[in-house]
Amino acid sequence: MGTGTIQGTVTSGGTGVTRATVNALQSGVVKASATSGSGGSYSIGNLAPGKYDMDVVASGYGTLAVSSISVTANDATTENFALSSPGTISGTVTQSNGTTAINGATASVYQGYTVVGTATTNSSGSYSIVTLAVAT
Repeated sequence: MGTGTIQGTVTSGGTGVTRATVNALQSGVVKASATSGSGGSYSIGNLAPGKYDMDVVASGYGTLAVSSISVTANDATTENFALSSPGTISGTVTQSNGTTAINGATASVYQGYTVVGTATTNSSGSYSIVTLAVAT
């Protein structure tokens, strides 16, 4: 049986993003990856047919995740990624009384099954998770 390819471009505001890491995952395990080149183009070849989750990581943009990209044998699937300015989630973790801060708690942000950001609370229970990509 043959293999397939996932290819495309990584852009922001219509401009190619170079040096973005593009990962193809199955069951949360990276099966293959590529780094975007000139103009934001990337290509991940020699993929077994099936469904893949993809994530894109680029400095200053955070992580963008997409689920269920189909790969078929002897064919190329095009998947383009548009990154936007990152966002931030912040807050405070307290005990059930609503006032006593919890120090050292881990807060995680998921997009689908992919963790796209984590932070640990400080002594006042505050956390901030930065450089999050816009999700749809």
